[in-house]
Amino acid sequence: MKTYQNHTPYIFPEVHSTVLPDLSNFFSPHLLSSPLPTNSFFQNFTLNNGDQPEYIHPYLIKSSNSSLSLSYPSRKVSSSEISQVFIADLTITSKRASSGKHAILSYSDLSVTLDILSISMSFFLVRGSPYLTFSVTRPSLLSITTIHAIHSLSPNDSHTKFTLKFNNGQTWLIYASSTIHLSNTFSEINSNAFTGIIRVALLPESDSKHETVLDKFSLCYPVSGKAVFREPFCVEYHWETNVVGDLLMLTHPLHLQLLCKEDNDLNHVTVLDDFKYRSIDGDLVGVLIARASRLALIAEEVCFLDVISKVRKYLKETIESWLEGTFDGNGFLYDKKWGGIMIEQGSNNAQVDDGFAYGDASLVALGPTLTSLKILATKMWWHVEEGGDMYEKEFGKGNRILGVLWSNKRDTGLWFPYAECREFRLGIQVLPLVPILFSNVEYVKELVEWSLPSFNRHNVGDKWKSFVYAALNKNNVGDKWKGFVYALEGIYDNESALRKVKKLKDFHEGNSLTNLLWWLHSRGH
Repeated sequence: MKTYQNHTPYIFPEVHSTVLPDLSNFFSPHLLSSPLPTNSFFQNFTLNNGDQPEYIHPYLIKSSNSSLSLSYPSRKVSSSEISQVFIADLTITSKRASSGKHAILSYSDLSVTLDILSISMSFFLVRGSPYLTFSVTRPSLLSITTIHAIHSLSPNDSHTKFTLKFNNGQTWLIYASSTIHLSNTFSEINSNAFTGIIRVALLPESDSKHETVLDKFSLCYPVSGKAVFREPFCVEYHWETNVVGDLLMLTHPLHLQLLCKEDNDLNHVTVLDDFKYRSIDGDLVGVLIARASRLALIAEEVCFLDVISKVRKYLKETIESWLEGTFDGNGFLYDKKWGGIMIEQGSNNAQVDDGFAYGDASLVALGPTLTSLKILATKMWWHVEEGGDMYEKEFGKGNRILGVLWSNKRDTGLWFPYAECREFRLGIQVLPLVPILFSNVEYVKELVEWSLPSFNRHNVGDKWKSFVYAALNKNNVGDKWKGFVYALEGIYDNESALRKVKKLKDFHEGNSLTNLLWWLHSRGH
């Protein structure tokens, strides 16, 4: 790349996107002067009408029509996917609401605050909080509706806590910072004029033993949270709260695995083992470059030094124009709306390049991949081991690895092929082929044995056969992906894998025959 003597920061050429929304629709004015997060956990609140649900663990949250809806989602399970179903268990608004949208008042790594000015309410949406917390900033007549039938609504003596029971068996607890009077009809709750803090929480399993826990921690609430990397191989979660006190937050299974109970710094953390909520717990150019870079490393190992200079020249020609924004037709460009980079094609088409139109989704994914936490998270959620208990049996019995892990869904499909192409699914998760892959040999065997039958396409339904045969016969696409399966087989049966690799006629853009042969050769060491 070019260098500048005065060290002026490099700025990509500017682009005016026709895809990105007008930020003033959903962001508070004081946030617009700085770059805004892309590919964030609250992105649905900023796209189109901003009225699609987002998963703020453990609830699905939807903001629309001057109201906010809360859902404790059920899980829909099949052999091909697991998803959560949004049902508006509670919808919160004001009796005197005027039309209006929400505005994002603030955000952090773990939280976003939605301000709905038309109903004088601000919602502190914090990931991992079992409570939905909101502030009523002016005297308002609250209206809380539900899709269910209200079975009962019972206050405590001070009218600062209410127990709400539905006909579907759910029990919800409502806490108020001061006295409030609530009355109900068949499916609606109304209040007198109120100003202050309201907290709402589902009572897990409608079990009264958990009620004392929610009561105990109902006064201290988080308004924001961030993840801090203070030292290697350690992540800390910091929350800003309204008062000094003990804070109740939920973990997911990986948190529990990583918590070090012997660490003196964590003595203030208490794990409540019985307190649980049901949860789902939230290109090609790049792989060509990766394949070439791998060739250079192999060349150095086997002392073919003249190859390195050729690879270096190729990388310079391939990468430099992207980084300088001069790549003809689809280079990196600077978008002033969000204050980030995007590609030229994505500036006018939201469907290209895996959603790059909405910001640097591909770049955001690089950071977590480079941490040890990514490896642990992959084992926890992407690997579906035989006999494992992370997912329901119907989903687990026919799968050994996920296709796409959404915040609100577990999917066996991919962006391009269908779920039955198992070698595609394995290959896309294996890329790039490096020694750090798969320390669990038993799981590798399960994965390979699960993938191999996919090479025989006779078990594919008729509606897919014409597509499958055309796809696999064109340029030996099947061979491209088979190489990854054989590479994993080489971890435990090197000779068998070597025979199969030598018969391949084509190789994936992110792989090569040289890379596969070196991989198999080096597994013995």
